[in-house]
This record gives sequence, C-alpha cells and structure tokens, in this order.
Amino acid sequence: MRYTRYCFAGSVVVMAAFALSVGSAYADQMLRVGNMWDEIGNHERAGWGGNAFRFPGGFWPSSINGVNSTKSGASYHGHSMGARNFTTAEGQTLDYAFAQATTKWGGNGGYDWLDTGGTRLVWQQQPPMVIVDGEVLQGEAVDEVDPSLVSDAMIEVVWRNFLGITTTLQAHAYVNHDFDEVIIRHYNFLNNGDAGADTGPLTAAVNGFLFLVDVWFMDRAEGGGHWGHAAEWAGDAYIQYYGGLRDVNLYEEWVDSGGASGDSLRIMYAWDGDSKLNDLDDAYDPHQDTGRLLSAKFPGVALLHADLSANDASDWAKQPVAMIVDYWNELPERRREGEEVMYRHAFGDQNPDQSIDNPFYTPSRWQLFEEGVLAEPDPNPTDPELFGAVGELAMGPYDIPSGEDIDVILAYGIGGMDYQRTILVGSQYKSGLITQAEKDAIAGAYKDTLFRNIGLARQAVSSPNGRFDIPDPPPAPDLTITSGAGQIRVEWSDVSNSSDRDTGAMDFMEYRLYRAQGSYFGDMPFERIFNGTTTSYTDTDVIRGFSYYYYVTAVDDGTQNWVFPGRPVESGMHHNRSTKPAVPFRTPFQPGKDRLGEGDVRVVPNPWDAGDVFNKYGPEGTDDFRKIRFINLPPVCTIKIYTEAGDLVRTIEHGGTASLPSGDEDWDQITDFNQEVVSGVYVAVIDSDTGADVVKFVIVK
Repeated sequence: MRYTRYCFAGSVVVMAAFALSVGSAYADQMLRVGNMWDEIGNHERAGWGGNAFRFPGGFWPSSINGVNSTKSGASYHGHSMGARNFTTAEGQTLDYAFAQATTKWGGNGGYDWLDTGGTRLVWQQQPPMVIVDGEVLQGEAVDEVDPSLVSDAMIEVVWRNFLGITTTLQAHAYVNHDFDEVIIRHYNFLNNGDAGADTGPLTAAVNGFLFLVDVWFMDRAEGGGHWGHAAEWAGDAYIQYYGGLRDVNLYEEWVDSGGASGDSLRIMYAWDGDSKLNDLDDAYDPHQDTGRLLSAKFPGVALLHADLSANDASDWAKQPVAMIVDYWNELPERRREGEEVMYRHAFGDQNPDQSIDNPFYTPSRWQLFEEGVLAEPDPNPTDPELFGAVGELAMGPYDIPSGEDIDVILAYGIGGMDYQRTILVGSQYKSGLITQAEKDAIAGAYKDTLFRNIGLARQAVSSPNGRFDIPDPPPAPDLTITSGAGQIRVEWSDVSNSSDRDTGAMDFMEYRLYRAQGSYFGDMPFERIFNGTTTSYTDTDVIRGFSYYYYVTAVDDGTQNWVFPGRPVESGMHHNRSTKPAVPFRTPFQPGKDRLGEGDVRVVPNPWDAGDVFNKYGPEGTDDFRKIRFINLPPVCTIKIYTEAGDLVRTIEHGGTASLPSGDEDWDQITDFNQEVVSGVYVAVIDSDTGADVVKFVIVK
C-alpha cells in the first residue's frame, strides 16, 4: 500500500481550500473500523462524553437505562501549542504566546483557533453495501474513498492559529486485528505564517515552539456509572509514564514484539484505581453483584517519533520533554492565568531553558508509593473537590524558520482484559477464591497488552513498505441477509480475486461468517458460525421470533504478512456488520387452505414480565427486550390491542410480502400515541379474510 502524504509541507494551502469544499466542516467524526474507536474534532479537541478510546468499539450503545456503558477509556482529549519571543500580526511582541484547545477549554475560535474547513473522513475501500430483508442499511458516511490510502481509514483535519502555524493531523486506523487497538496520529506543523490576519502572512521564525496533548483518562469507563459515586470523575484513575530517560533504571526491562526494550516506548498510560472517597474496593470496578471487572483496561498515549529539528527528520530521543498529571479542575487556563503560566505548565512548571536536558515526568502516586515516598498509592486521598485525572505529554521546544515544518507522531492505544477474563477473575474475587491484591495483580498485568499494541504501532512507523503501512487483509464484501420461515439466508459478494494491496499476490484463503443473537450490542456478542470459500450460507440454527445479526469477513493465507509470517489477516468486523435484525418467522396460514379460529394465535412471551430477564427476545437496553410477538397469523390481517377496560391502545396492520410471507408480528409495547403501555391485562383482536381470533395476555412492569 502506498503512503499518500496529503497536503504536508508546500501543498498545505491547497489542502485547506480542498477541505473547505468537501470536509465535514465543524463536525467531529469517528474512526470506527477497528477494536478501538476514537473521535477527531475540528480543532482535534474531541471525545467528550465517552467518545475517546472506546473499547471495544461499536458493541455498546452510549447508555442503557441511564447507565453509562460506552466502555470508553477517556472522556476527552485535546492539545495546546506555544512559542516564545513571538511577534503578532499586529506587531505586538510577546515573551510567551500560547494557544489552547484542551480538556479544560481555553479557546473556541477567535484568538486561539482559526478554522480551515473541518474534518475529512477517508476510507481505503468503498463502504460495503448491507441489505437486510430488502432494506439497504445506512453505511459509513465517508467524505472520500482512496484506494491508495496507507491505512484502512483516516481522518484529516487542518487548522491554524495566531502563531502562523498551520497544523495538519492525519489519524490512521486499521482493521488488521494485530493493529486495531491503536490509532496513529501524524501531526505536521508548518510555519507558513497563515494567521488569518488582514495584514498578510507572518514571515518570522517561530521560536520555542511547544506542542502538548492532554487526555482526561477513565472518566467515562463503564464502572464509573455502575458505582453511583462516579469514582472516575472523582479522580481515582492512576496515570503513569513508562520509558525514556525517567524510568530506565526504575522498571524491569519489558521486551515488545520487535525486541526493543520497554524503556523505548515513551508512553503515558492510565488505569482504574481504588477511590478513597468510599470504603469499597473499586479498583478495576468489580460489579457489585457478579464481580465482573468493568474497567479492566489501560488507555495510553505514546510518542513514536519527534523530528530532531526543522532541518533534521531523525528522531529526537530526549522527547517528550515533559509529562504532567493534574486534576481537571486544577488545570490552568490561558484566559485566566495568562501565556507565561501556560507555557511553563507545559514543562511541568520547570524552567523551560533547562528542561530539554532534564525531561520532567510527574511521578505517579503509585510510583511514589513503590519508592516509599507515600504511605498509600492514593490517586485522590479524601478531597471531593479534586476530580478528573488528566495526563499531558509535551514535545519541544523547536525553532521553526518561515516555510519550514516539523513532524510529531503519536499512538493512541488501549489494552486490557477480554470480556470472558473479566467475568472469570471478577467471579473468583467475588466468591473469595482470590484476594483483592491478587485481583489487582492479575488485572494490572494486562498493561502489557497496551505495551504490545504500542510496540506494533512503532513497526508501522518504520514499515519496509512505507510509513504507516501494515499487512493488509482482502476487502470486506457486500452483504445481503434475508429472513425466512425457520431460517435466515446470508449471501455476500465474491472478493476472492482481489490481490494483496502491497505485493499484488493472490493470497485469498476463505470467508468467515459471524452471528449475534438478540442484540449486536454487548461485549463481543458475535460468534463464528461458518468458514469456507462459498458466498452464501443458510442459517437454520435459529429460533423463530429472535433477532439475529451478521457480518462476514474475507481472510488471506498469511503469506504476505511480513509482521507475523504465515498468520492470516482478516478484514474488519465493522465494515459490513448488520444493525437491523433478521428474524425467522412461521409460515402463515394459507388462504383457501386454512381458517383462522379461536386459540390459533398465540402471544410470546405471555406474561411479559420485566423482572424475568431470561424470558425475552433480547437483552435489557435493546428494542428486543420489550418485544411481544403474535404468532400463527394469516398473511394479511388487522390486530387491535385493547386494555381490559376496552380502550384501544394500538392498531397494527399485518401484511407480509410475496417474498416474505410471515405468520408473525411484533409489538414494542408502544401505543398509537407513542406512549409506553403500563402493567395490565390486554386483549388482542385479530381480524382477517380467513377468520378471526381473540387472545389475552399480561404485561408486568
């Protein structure tokens, strides 16, 4: 796959004009092709409300019955940049200049940021078409399809500010399962003098240029809503730095998949700690009833590359220059504290003139506990006014002459326990088979999955096939799903003749079909039900009335996998995943052959009891949970539903099509006036040309 270097260096002004015409102006967009999803904003300040580090991405709605279930690893991320001895377009000389768009919002347009056209979402392949029972589902709304794109999806955003620095961010995401829990962010900072001033472009060098990213870690983790006291909001997340000059003598050497020592990772990462604002053990958030660990994950930001200077693209080994940890409500703001305070804060409140030879890394409270400085490894001892653990990573300072640029490459990644492991370890802890310390040690060891993911991301930066290139799978096929009488037919387009995007080799091996029952939400609810080279499958292992969802992948033979030779590479799980249910049904009464009579129509479940979570068509929080099904209907009929007192609450016109003649009809317990019904006894009257029937059923809320 070739690397297309959009708009960097000399062509950035052209790209700015292009983005104005086709970009999603002022819109935040989501990279959602891998196992971690992340949001990119118009100024790269995004992720609010749990849209950052979502893991696993795409398998949970944002809220189920008011409980936060986004499974995000952060609530927000943003960035800042600054300079020294800077002369503005108006001729004012500033000892310190600072532009802020961070988790602690310091600017919204105006002085801090000038828009250049919004975000642009690019996919490498055309989004596959997904059809369920004749309905074409809404696919990913991409701004552009580029077959030469080096990754599977990319969001590009270009912005500028009063410093005269035009920033281009390209955020790359992958479907290859060895790389789908990282997003590589390539920043280019070009001193083209474009400050949006009427006086024309600035022409001077930008000196002391500093770039800082910040993340509000763990704020919207699933466990935060479960516990009720919002412990993540109250600051029970630990943030730690691993690697570089700070920790080379403090930590055991960790060897990643490429053989480099762990101190070369240069990573800021976080995990869920035990809040001291209550007497409970909420480290990794064990579920109060089942013990399942709700927040056993490790989000992190790693520096993969920072140019040595504007004239030297080799890596600056002493970067990052600082890692700072603070509480959200104690973060300084430019409009409140001023430029100098903000600039010095980015250096850990150290002397900026000395920091480059003495990088500053805030020691985490856990680290200080291990070193004997603190008696307890407490992220927030007792103060409820301190909340929101924010980590910041700073790169610089650089001197950027007019017309020159620098590159910084970061990896935003996540690691953690798989769902079944969170159940196993949590239940062992809940039943007393392991201690709290043992539970914490088991969960804590999973930080190595984050380190592994970052280690693999480093390989993508220095790929032999070009920067950001990784082994590619075959394209995901189009998908057609058709409900039938006691079965579901699944068909897909043939992509077996596609060649490897890097080498051109014909390496297709097979298709794999995955299915979920009841809901496509939940922790990885899909299971593989078929693999082979045919392009269709009839699923007969189904239950009438239940909802089923599918996706199909294409898999190569691994011969072109230069990272893990021989390991097959599979297309993405989200490219053609169906979001509309396919529901197998009963063959209806046949006109002229059958007569509808008393007792023929049934209601399932009856009674519908909200407290009986097992006797439902789907899990709580989904539409199927409320579903009531009328079965054994004629192909065309009218269903009128009354209260026991005789009040009509809903009229349903049932009618199958020639290709889908159904004897079933669903009701979501919503009246004709769009209100949810209450507990009670209901009467359904079914009227058709083949006869009539009356059936009673009970709803218990």
